[in-house]
Amino acid sequence: AVGRSLSLHEEVCARSDSTRGDALDSVLRDWAQALWDAASLALAHGHASALAGSAKELLARAASKAADSIRLSAVPLPSSCCLAGDILAAAAELERDLESGGGGGGGESGGRRS
Repeated sequence: AVGRSLSLHEEVCARSDSTRGDALDSVLRDWAQALWDAASLALAHGHASALAGSAKELLARAASKAADSIRLSAVPLPSSCCLAGDILAAAAELERDLESGGGGGGGESGGRRS
């Protein structure tokens, strides 16, 4: 289900057209949130290093999409900037946990941002 959700976000971005009024920055922000949520799900299902590695990759993709959302905004919304910061903090927490041998626990979504 998570994989299907992420592929749908990718398809939406591919079909978005700002000349028709599509808000690509919002789509990218939502995609970043979905990736962050997927990373949280991966970590919630165990602390195996494979899952933590998967979560790390998802968080990196989420940070990239959040940054893209900010770059595409004429005036970046505070919610977009906060989401990017929260994702980067979650990635740093996961990295810290992995280095200390904890295997995960960081990356938990602090709540939806809209």
